[in-house]
Amino acid sequence: MINLDTYTVSRSQIMHNEGVWHEKENTIDSLREKFRTDLEAVAPDLRSNNLSQQYTTTLFEKLVHAGAETQDDIKTAGTIEYYRIGRDVLGPLAVSFVDNVLKQSEGNILFPARDATPLFYIAHTLIAQAPDRYPTSAHRLQNPVFNRKLWGVDDEQDPEQEVLKVTDPTVLKLLKQMGFGRDEPVTFIEIGCWGTMIDQLKQAMERAEMPEQSFSVHFLFTHLPEYISGYINKYGTDIPKATLETIADTWEAVPKPFKRPAKLVEIDGIIKASSAGSIVNSPFLKPWSHAVHEGVMDAAKDFLLQGKGVVVKDEILRLLKLSNQAKQGIFTGILPWHTETWSEGDIWKKNWKWGKIPPKT
Repeated sequence: MINLDTYTVSRSQIMHNEGVWHEKENTIDSLREKFRTDLEAVAPDLRSNNLSQQYTTTLFEKLVHAGAETQDDIKTAGTIEYYRIGRDVLGPLAVSFVDNVLKQSEGNILFPARDATPLFYIAHTLIAQAPDRYPTSAHRLQNPVFNRKLWGVDDEQDPEQEVLKVTDPTVLKLLKQMGFGRDEPVTFIEIGCWGTMIDQLKQAMERAEMPEQSFSVHFLFTHLPEYISGYINKYGTDIPKATLETIADTWEAVPKPFKRPAKLVEIDGIIKASSAGSIVNSPFLKPWSHAVHEGVMDAAKDFLLQGKGVVVKDEILRLLKLSNQAKQGIFTGILPWHTETWSEGDIWKKNWKWGKIPPKT
């Protein structure tokens, strides 16, 4: 502490120091605002319920409190933070989920990008570390860009992006790459929530626009637990649905370096998502996304090394505690509350006509 009786500072020095501080403050403010707009670009659902504002404000407060003053400082501190989120916050439950599904899955196993991409890295790590534990192999794992915009469903939180129908020839070719029409098992592993993908695939099969084929769907969370397998729904029956939804929606906030693609291109006979117009020019999204992937992969290694499973309900309750801390303005990596629930969800559920989707019986 400065002793004002024995230490004097000239007025010019005071004005200089204040100027430096305000300059740093303005830099942090602009970086925070840039990250918020970039986050909303890649995760439009976070525009709802003031989530992007709350999330970025508390994140940057934590990084600045740790000593970050410049863009490079923010980048480095954020990389450390998101590695921690991947390994210690989101990782344990996600690894338990993927491990559970892999042990019962054969054939082609699909992790639709973008939200399920960390789950894809978990699966690769688990199989690489313990190949005899699972009835499948790494070459069966796919991480295709296959989202609601590509199967014909609009998004009220993302109306700007165009919709590409599931019957588009390039989408049908992508489906074949993914294993449809090969008379092989196909399994989807996804965060969830409503089953719009299932509906569009079933409708296309019903109209004979693609070959009839059964497939399995495993969601981390679903709004239709009577019909679709939801991992945390199963173990959190006495936990408020809003809590489970918040845990699932937190994956929306995991940094991603590109927006949801809605265009496909064919290169050398292979259908891929077009990156045109989807890459976000951000100093943070790519390194922080990579840090999450590194974190969840290390969580997978720890899971196997420890040789004991995760108590799923305890893990859900731990994440609930972190969500409650987030409500108090503390950044934990978990959202304080969920995004705006689909306004047509109740009607959607009432009109569901496909019955139980495997593995539900």
